[in-house]
Amino acid sequence: MPKTVDQTTSAPADETYGDENLGDETANRPEFVDYYTRDDVALGRQAHFSRLRDSLLAIRAMEGDADRALDVADIGGGTGDCSVVWAEKGHKPICIDIGRDLIEAGRTRAKALGLDIGYEVGSATALPLASGSVDIALLPELLEHVEDWQACLDEATRIVRPGGLIQLSTNNKINPRQQEFRLPFYSWYPGPIKRYCVRRTLDDRPEWANYATFPAVNWFTPGQLIKALRRRGFDQIYSRADLAAARGLGGWKGSVLAVLKAAPILYWPIRSCSQSTFLVAKKQA
Repeated sequence: MPKTVDQTTSAPADETYGDENLGDETANRPEFVDYYTRDDVALGRQAHFSRLRDSLLAIRAMEGDADRALDVADIGGGTGDCSVVWAEKGHKPICIDIGRDLIEAGRTRAKALGLDIGYEVGSATALPLASGSVDIALLPELLEHVEDWQACLDEATRIVRPGGLIQLSTNNKINPRQQEFRLPFYSWYPGPIKRYCVRRTLDDRPEWANYATFPAVNWFTPGQLIKALRRRGFDQIYSRADLAAARGLGGWKGSVLAVLKAAPILYWPIRSCSQSTFLVAKKQA
């Protein structure tokens, strides 16, 4: 299990979204907790995370490191649906979330399943983990909700060992289609208008953000995130196509991937126009 540290000793300590209590309040709302503890929701998410796990293990195999149990940080993991699929294969995940009720629900579920999963209440910008303590850091649908997303990436970088992986998925502001807000073309709105919409969402128009009280505040391009990862010492970036190819995808989809990998210039328009951004990056050894 990754080595944990006291929250007061990890860096840096200021919270996201401008108000830590807001994130904590949202993550502990009964409606929010009830949704993420439903069995059908958990099973659906675990099916997705199983494919992600297999892709990341395929990448590790390509790098010649696939025969040992891995330390995995599931950052912003809620009840630990992603952690479950790693523990089922004998790996050592730890789920970290600001929502205390979500963490307690996850502990209860893991115990019922007989799985060894660590759970810690903590902030994505001040992770309660020692530096260089994990092989893989997972940040699924997280950066868009963390106002200080740079600090979030800094912390994930800090805890990953040399040669380890970061996986992140988030929105793509190039594509006008998005699931965060019901407002048309929201991802293209200027920053001041986005901030106004967030304030109105938290005040009197919750339907704009599908009644979420912790809506997205950041919007990214794939290139922006790739540059941010490279600045932090991640020298190898893997796309969806790379991961699918590593899994050995066959048929016509495999043929298309082969063409895209042979001519990367063809893949950039697809990556840029995708509704979401999905990246895996390897830290320099």
